This record gives sequence, C-alpha cells and structure tokens, in this order.
Amino acid sequence: MASKNERHCYAVIGMAHGIAEMIEEEYRNKEKNKSVMKYTKMIKERTDPCFQLWKGKLDQKEVKKINNRLLELEKKITQAKAPIVVLTSMLLGMLSDMYDNVNKRKHRRINNLLTAYSQLHRHYDKKLNRWDAYDLADELISEFYELPA
Repeated sequence: MASKNERHCYAVIGMAHGIAEMIEEEYRNKEKNKSVMKYTKMIKERTDPCFQLWKGKLDQKEVKKINNRLLELEKKITQAKAPIVVLTSMLLGMLSDMYDNVNKRKHRRINNLLTAYSQLHRHYDKKLNRWDAYDLADELISEFYELPA
C-alpha cells in the first residue's frame, strides 16, 4: 500500500498526462497547431518516466481510487469552463509543490515534466499576466487537495 504522498504524486502525474491529452484532442484538427502538438507530445513523453518513479507502489484499488479522484476534478474543470491557461497554471503549481516534497533522486524527472508544462503555459500566456486564470487555478488546486486521496 502506497503512502498518501505517493498516491498524491501519482495523481498529479496522471492529471498532467490527462490534461495534455485533452489539449491535444482539442487542437488536433485545428490549423496552426504545430507548437501545441509539439508541447503536448513532449509532456506525454515525460510523464511515463515520472510514473516509473512509483512503479509497483500502488495496487489496483489505489489506482482506481486515483482515477475516480481525477474524474471528479475533471468534472469541476468542465463546470468551471477553465481555459487552457488555467489548466497549465494549475499543473505548474501542483508539479512545483510535488517537486518540493519528493526526494532529490526524483527531482530530475519531475523537473523535466515541469519544464515541458512551463513551455506549454508560456505559449498561452506570453506576458505572464493572466491573474484571473491564476486565481481560478488556485481554486482548482484547493479543490483537488480537498478530494479524498
């Protein structure tokens, strides 16, 4: 059985992968999507090594519980009609928190994922001045932490 922190980290990585897939799906058939597709591909490639950091730590029941938690958050995101900059802001915050709370051996892989999300975020928020989006992202992060781990 995994610790609460291990389950949380696994959930954040799962969310990082899932949101990249959502963005990719939204942009797949649009023109001028080359940059977005490049960033989402990079993110998805970097989530797998992060999942491997906790390989074998979670059992099927825990994975199912995490998936339910992510589905619950997805509903909240959909209800909030959160734009992509909110999602990337949310993930940047969660990945940064996770980076600060894992042992140094895991830092490199998590930092690689964090860097990929930073690039995607910068694509949507070039001036880094979307304060309304940051506030909504903060609310969604709080709701994620309130969901049972």
